[in-house]
Formats: sequence, C-alpha cells, structure tokens
Amino acid sequence: MLEFMDNPTIRAVEAATRTGLDVDAAAMLVIQSDGHADAAAQTIAVLAHAGDGNTHPVLVFDPADDAQRERAHLAYGEVMALAIALGGTITGEHGVGRLKRPWLGDYLGDDVLELNERIKKALDPQGIMNPGAVFAG
Repeated sequence: MLEFMDNPTIRAVEAATRTGLDVDAAAMLVIQSDGHADAAAQTIAVLAHAGDGNTHPVLVFDPADDAQRERAHLAYGEVMALAIALGGTITGEHGVGRLKRPWLGDYLGDDVLELNERIKKALDPQGIMNPGAVFAG
C-alpha cells in the first residue's frame, strides 16, 4: 500500500482521529510493506498510488452553497482532465463511481465506453446489479 495525503487531508484526518499526525507537514505518504522496515527509506519519489497514477482528490465545499458546489465541480473536472492528459487514470482501485462518471468517456474513449456498456447489459439485462451506478441498466 502506498497512499498520499496533502496538508488539508492530514489536518482533517488528525481532527477526526487525534492520532498525532504532523498537521504542519505539507504532505505525507502512508506506506505498508510486507518487506523490511527500512524499505521505505530506499524507493519513494512519487505521490498518490505510485504505480498507476491514480489519485483521490477531495474538494471540500458547503453543499448548501450552489456557487461553491459549481466551483468544486469545475475544479474537479480540471483535476480529472489533467490526470488524463498526464497519462494517469481517473479510476481507482474501486473503479469509477458516480462522482467520476462525467469524465469516463474522456478517459476510455467512446468506443471502449460503448463496449463496456454492452458487456454490462449482457451480464445484467434486467439492470439489477448496482442500479444507478456506472453502466446501470
């Protein structure tokens, strides 16, 4: 496991968990290894999911404020577009959910998106598996 947290995320996690995180740190890597304890000091020069370019951006806004919600949506779109342009991925280890759905076509391409939709319909013709989510029937 190799996860990245920026300062706002560190502060939010510390406020919720009170585990003693350094709230002044600009960023933090959370690393789990099945190897030796000193392995982390050797191989780390990347952020987020180091192996696949996958990030989990979190934009904090007041959902009751329409203007903030719109700005957050636009900013999130810019993050998704940048990830795609840099050759990364908008998908995570959990796939693409409802939040990232608007950018899935840009990431996959229309032909691959259509193929995925056909596969979903073939496997779930009644649309009962995860209804309302990506590729819902």
